[in-house]
Amino acid sequence: MRLLLGYNITDRAYAYMKEKEFKGLERDSFEFDSIKVLDLDSFSFYDMDLRECAEYDIEILGCNIVYAKYLYSCDYVKVTLKGEIVYHSNSMNFFSSSFKKECSRLFYKGKLTPVTGSCDRYLTYKNNNYTIIIELETLNFEVRAYDFIVYKSGTLSEYYGDFGFSMDIHRELKETLRSLVTEEDKIVYVGDILAICGRYIRTDNSSSSAESMLKNGIKYVYIAITTYAQTFVIPPTVEKISIDSKFKNYLSMHNHIKLLLPKVKLDSLVCQLAKEMKLSEDGYLGTLEKEIDALNKRNVLIEVYG
Repeated sequence: MRLLLGYNITDRAYAYMKEKEFKGLERDSFEFDSIKVLDLDSFSFYDMDLRECAEYDIEILGCNIVYAKYLYSCDYVKVTLKGEIVYHSNSMNFFSSSFKKECSRLFYKGKLTPVTGSCDRYLTYKNNNYTIIIELETLNFEVRAYDFIVYKSGTLSEYYGDFGFSMDIHRELKETLRSLVTEEDKIVYVGDILAICGRYIRTDNSSSSAESMLKNGIKYVYIAITTYAQTFVIPPTVEKISIDSKFKNYLSMHNHIKLLLPKVKLDSLVCQLAKEMKLSEDGYLGTLEKEIDALNKRNVLIEVYG
């Protein structure tokens, strides 16, 4: 699977930008001949020839080029700073429909140009379950699943925040991040770092096995709420456990979560869970025993091994 990073403009387009000193170009469009993408199977950036993409009908998420128009109705294409594709022919120009909120990341000879519209320094692809953040100048990026970093290349600048440009991506985590995903005993593992529990099991199957031993080496655990009780044996390598934020509405005596925690991590994991579930609001934080008792009352049962 490939994500659109930006468009590689031609020498003629860059010369025009330079002539205008990279200013006042909001109403202009820029010729391009290839597309820069992030390949999520190899986690590499590369350029793809526009004609090759069109002839082989290559899907690039975030790209709104109509290949048929490019192949059969025009001589060359341009893109505006709002992401509109302009198809130029000898007789007339056609505009494609753009996204509701769009911008163009324009590259020249492998480097980001100063003309990027509203993109700023970052491009973010967002889904309810995962996020891909790309720093446009350095091409450093992070892949986060359920707010846990599961893959990264380089380090994002410290001042990364909610600014930059973002696009929604409507694909399942298992499809988008398939190169990182494995499944074992009804648990989905992402990058051997994160275990996703309960999310990909049919919740109408009351006979589903409730007990799973998570494999050693993972650092993070995300637990989705199901319609039946679940038991997980947590390995000592785990640093953080996150439970679906809807737990207050769905957990019950018959629909609880039981966690078997290693003795060496008992204090830290219980403390972390108590804070995440905001037990301090009920005055439960203090001693380990009180926190375990409070978690039990919230139908998150704690047992110890080791």
